[in-house]
Formats: sequence, structure tokens, C-alpha cells
Amino acid sequence: MKNDAKNLNSHVEKPFIVKDKTKWYIQFWYKDSENKRKPYKKAFELNSKDYLKKVKGQDEEINKTDRKVMAQAYIDGLNEKLKTHFFNPETRKFELTDESDLPLISFFDDYIDNNSKYEKGEGTKKTYRAYNNVLRDYLESKDTPYSIALSLKNTDHHFFQDFLTYIESENTLAYRDNLLMYARAVLNHCKDFLEIISVNPTKKFDYINKYESESNKAMSIDQLKALLIAAKELDFHFYLLLKLVFYTLRRPDELLKLRFENFDFEKKENQISFTDKIIKTNKTQYSTIPTELLNEIKSTIPANAKPDYFFLGNIGKVKDGSIKGKVAYSKLTFAPEKTPYHHFGTKFLTVKNRLNLPDGYTLYGIKHSGIDYLIEEHNWTNQEIRAYTGHTNDKMLERYARNARRPVKPHPASI
Repeated sequence: MKNDAKNLNSHVEKPFIVKDKTKWYIQFWYKDSENKRKPYKKAFELNSKDYLKKVKGQDEEINKTDRKVMAQAYIDGLNEKLKTHFFNPETRKFELTDESDLPLISFFDDYIDNNSKYEKGEGTKKTYRAYNNVLRDYLESKDTPYSIALSLKNTDHHFFQDFLTYIESENTLAYRDNLLMYARAVLNHCKDFLEIISVNPTKKFDYINKYESESNKAMSIDQLKALLIAAKELDFHFYLLLKLVFYTLRRPDELLKLRFENFDFEKKENQISFTDKIIKTNKTQYSTIPTELLNEIKSTIPANAKPDYFFLGNIGKVKDGSIKGKVAYSKLTFAPEKTPYHHFGTKFLTVKNRLNLPDGYTLYGIKHSGIDYLIEEHNWTNQEIRAYTGHTNDKMLERYARNARRPVKPHPASI
């Protein structure tokens, strides 16, 4: 693997000279584990008596040309050090590390031009760079619990579980599968050719696009009740989201766009309004939820909730001590910052594993469970469900209710 400053320290910007009156420093900007931009500044010997002298109690610059040459030498030396040493944003020290301590993104960047098997065409390289930018944006986003400094050593299947959940929520399943295929190839390169990891952390994940008909399965009521109990024990806000998906038949990402002003807590009609900014329609739609659920939400409203606060939002991040460089969200029932979907997608996978649910059950499938329940238990027609959900045709509805079994009526004829 080629080591250069771009690969090894992608969280560090280029060093430069900073002048504060007569004092000189060499500085660079870097991003810490929470992706906050911070300065690293050091004087070295630039403010020694070789370059400053006291005149009437004040510092006066001397030997400016030599000082400038020396400053450039420090910058050059620092650039060289950034090629061989990792700048640790936590300790603010340079560390000579083994390759698995390097940032994950550096291996993805390096893979484009360094592969043991074959030379890649420009079109392929362009596609791979686009994938790398998706990964880089995810690591740098304030809405994710990771940072650009995440090392290969600290990258496990939990990270890719979060990442793929995020990708699936924002893109097609085909795109998610293509990105997984690429990530698997990069990490197989790290395992089999570079020999710096022993297990590929993407090994546990399947390609799901070809199994789309088997994904997002509807749950039985008994399964759903068990899921809600486990969800409530894990995270009360996640539990509220699951119940709202079931009763409103809305996608979880739509529910996370709701704000305090969309809930009817005063008129006692138990309604939630979904405007055209939230759902893909040209008019506002309304969903009615049980009084018990509305009261559960109402009982946890923060005292300072404002109309534009997001449902299940957050007030920032807190450090998660279980994984280095990872943070968690400090959530409230209504808060100023929107909590991203993948946070709850990860919660679902945790509960799914605890309950040993088979493959095919997803957070999106809770909506399908709600539709199946209305068809099987209450004999709702397609027209009634379309009116309730806002679907404009039966094809989309049939996809959501593909496993539902309508009650069979006796033939009305008598001959």
C-alpha cells in the first residue's frame, strides 16, 4: 500500500504559516472523532532569538529571509511526517502505526490504483471514486456516529451494518448491493493480498436485491407484540416509531420528518398531519392513531418543545465508550435536530437478532404488517387502504400486501 498524506491522514489539511504580530507558527486543521474542525499549531524554533530581538521591551523581527526558509523547511518536514505517521486526533500526537491502524477510507482510496489482480479502466475507476465519496461523506456527516479517522482495525460488521442500513434508506437495493460488492472486494484485498486483517467485516452481509420479494416481510401479530416488548426495553423512542409505522402505515423515514406542529394534542381527534413536504403527494393527508399511543407520546413531550422540533429528534451527540471514535444521539420525543433513519435501522437489527427473527424482516416491513392486519383481521378493501395511505394505484399496494390473505366469502349464487 502506498503511504501518503492523503491516504494516511485524510482528516488533516495542508500545513501553512500563521503569523501573530511578530510570532510565527506552523499550523494545520484537522477533524476530531466528532468531525469537528480544530487547529494544530506549533512554533518549533521560529520564535527563537535567531529571529526575534528585544527593542525597548518589544519583540522585533530579524533575519526574515532565513526565518521564511526555516518555516518552509518545517512545513516540508511536517508533510513528510504526515506520509509515514498517523496524526491521532484524540491525543494530538503523531504515531508510527501498523497498517491496520490507518483510516478505513485510505484503503478504499488506495484500492483504485493498487490492485494485485488486474488494471482497472477509467470508467471503473470513476465508479469506484464515486463509491469512495459516498463512504467519505457518511464518515464525515454530522448525522452519523463515526468519523473520517475510523481505522481499519476498528471497523467491524457493526459499522457496515450501520452503513448499509443508511445506504438502503437513501438508495435502491441494487445500488446498495453494488456498493457492498465493491466494499467486499476492497476488504478482501486487505485480507488476502495485504494480509493486514484476518476477517472481512462484510462477510456476514447478503446481496438482497435479487431476494426483494423475500424482503420486508409482514409479521404476525404475535411476532409484532414480541418485537414491541423488546423494542421498549431497548429504546422507548424506537418503540414509539414502530407503533407509529404500524398504525399510520407510513414509512419510518417519513415519520422522522414529522414535527411537533403535525401532532394534534389539543383537538382530541388523535390526528397526525402529513404535508406534501413529508409524503409524496400534492396534498396533506391525515392519520388517526389510538388514544393510548397519543398519550404515550404526549406524556414524554419536553417542556420546551417548539412547533418546528422533529419527532424523535435529538439535541446532539454523546460519546459512546464501547467503540473508539463512535458517538450516540441524545434523543427526545421532540427535539431541534432530526435523527437519521439509519439510527433506528440499527436498533431494529439489534432487536431482530435478540428475537432470532429469520431473514426478510425489516423496519420497513412493519408497514406491510399493518396493511396485512387490516386486510386479514378487518377485511379492509384496497380502496379503503388507498384512501388511508394515499397510494394512487393497486400495484404498489399489492407489493406491500403481497402475503396478506383476504377472508374467503361463500359464493352468493344458489342454483
